[in-house]
Amino acid sequence: GIYLYHFRKKIFTNNRRLTLIGLLILLEGLFAYITREMDINAPLEYLIFVPVASMLLTIIFDSRVGFYGTVIVAFIVGGIRGNDYSIALISLVAGALSVYSVRDMKNRTQIFRSLGFILLGYGLTIVALGLERFETLSVISEQLSFALINAVVSPVLTYGLLIFLERVFKVTTDLTLLELAHFNHPLLRMLAVQAPGTYHHSMSMASLAEAAASAVGANEVLARVGAYFHDIGKIEKPTYFVENQKGTRNKHDKLSPRMSSLIIAAHVKDGMALAREYNLPEEVVDFIPMHHGTTRI
Repeated sequence: GIYLYHFRKKIFTNNRRLTLIGLLILLEGLFAYITREMDINAPLEYLIFVPVASMLLTIIFDSRVGFYGTVIVAFIVGGIRGNDYSIALISLVAGALSVYSVRDMKNRTQIFRSLGFILLGYGLTIVALGLERFETLSVISEQLSFALINAVVSPVLTYGLLIFLERVFKVTTDLTLLELAHFNHPLLRMLAVQAPGTYHHSMSMASLAEAAASAVGANEVLARVGAYFHDIGKIEKPTYFVENQKGTRNKHDKLSPRMSSLIIAAHVKDGMALAREYNLPEEVVDFIPMHHGTTRI
């Protein structure tokens, strides 16, 4: 409650993200209920995929939201399982380690390195609680085998659900931004060919923006990617911008100031149209009008 109070502006201003958090918690509770109601003599509680929610919350938000979400989910699972707080502790440890494993992801395939961390979390707590309760070796082995299934399935589920949730809830993660940061994006290739001066300018601005974001604790990846695309509207009329004229006569010399200002301002509208045509996230599109401002040109 204290956490949500302090970060209400960050979370509650985006209803889609709030819905996403609620959906993940609901699904974990549903899994816990199903495993409790199924009449099967097996440790099904280890097939409640708490690490999936932990990793998704970490990737979509950050490690702090991921950890607090893991604590909430773990206690909900324990409560639904009949106040079984041993499974709450086990889920909490495994979920916390899965949060650690994806906190600094650079590409989607890194999700699968969490397999070892999840298995480690389940394994340590299962063995510790088993020894504390004097469980037989066969019981501990059976629990570990189900934990292994969880550790293998959780990264696969996370990978698939992440793509689905990004599309449905229109959430832009750092992974999406890192994919846009590759210079092989069609818009960046067009910019490099048709407006090379603007391309060089954008790369320089990206370095400055990233450094500035780092200094103030802002999202460095978003700043860099936004700077890459902020001037893509100049693709439409590249030679009307000084960085692309390469020593040729300035075309604005024969134009009235009013006409020059209209042409210059048009690259904002053109850029937004191009960005949406190529399905850039709105967080990146925002850089196009915001970089230019509304004062006199």
